[in-house]
Amino acid sequence: MQNFIFSLNIILPLFLLMALGYGMKHLGMFEHQSLKVLNSLAFKALLPALVFNNIYHTDPNGHFDTRVILFAALTAFAIFGVTTLVTVPFVNDNRKRAALIQGIGRSNSIIFSLPIVASIYGPEKAGITALVVGTVVPIFNALSVIVLSVFRNKKISMGKLLLDVFKNPLILGSLSGILALRYGLSLPVPVEKAIGDLAKAATPLAILALGGSFNFSAIRENTKYIVYGVTAKLAVIPGVLVPVAVKLGFTGPELVTLMVMYAAPAAVSTYTMAQQMDADDVLAGQLVVFGSALSVMTIFFWIFGLRSMALI
Repeated sequence: MQNFIFSLNIILPLFLLMALGYGMKHLGMFEHQSLKVLNSLAFKALLPALVFNNIYHTDPNGHFDTRVILFAALTAFAIFGVTTLVTVPFVNDNRKRAALIQGIGRSNSIIFSLPIVASIYGPEKAGITALVVGTVVPIFNALSVIVLSVFRNKKISMGKLLLDVFKNPLILGSLSGILALRYGLSLPVPVEKAIGDLAKAATPLAILALGGSFNFSAIRENTKYIVYGVTAKLAVIPGVLVPVAVKLGFTGPELVTLMVMYAAPAAVSTYTMAQQMDADDVLAGQLVVFGSALSVMTIFFWIFGLRSMALI
């Protein structure tokens, strides 16, 4: 019972924030344009501040398993590769192929992993999580652009791809945090406090916006694709890779970081990118909505299971 309550206390606040965002939309407090602005604010300012803040406050003398960064990067490539091999024979429509591969391969780890790790171990232990996020986000971005371009029959510009990766606000936040940590930079107190306040606002506002974006309509024509995409994202990928991570000896914050990376739903930005690059944006949005709603339960069971085995 103690492990059950522990797991519930970690995941229930995220569920309540999503539910609140969904309710606020139906009460007329969120409109499409306001949600768009809120998502942009979270992506361009609040989440980069959160990533920077977690890395900046990491104990430079602390010990964590640096293999986790390499493992996360390698498995990010593996997930996209295997998903492509499985999806192409299963789906005939290139627009749906692109939406599914991106939706299965690209996790919303930035919104889910940092608050979950911080809730379990405290913000000071979330530095390794921020470093992993800073590593896998550019990989996710680059692979998503490649997948969407290939199934759109459009030539890939490597120069533009690299520029887009390094212009990503999350990457800039991560690199800034790494440099500050590496060279022992000490920010003025007002600046540090301002960044800290932005970081505190990141998770609640981002998850409120996620809940506000939920739309459960128009699913009949995509039912089998939604079932395939959500099952692969929330059950198959973590079901394969979390045991591998355990076998490799990862525990504590490192294991939670990896678990959430694999078990988190599709990133909200997969919907936007699908719109911009002629993929099936309706299917992409449905993968985000249903994956986010169900992930509350699946991540709860992962936390409960790993806690029961004394791995976290």
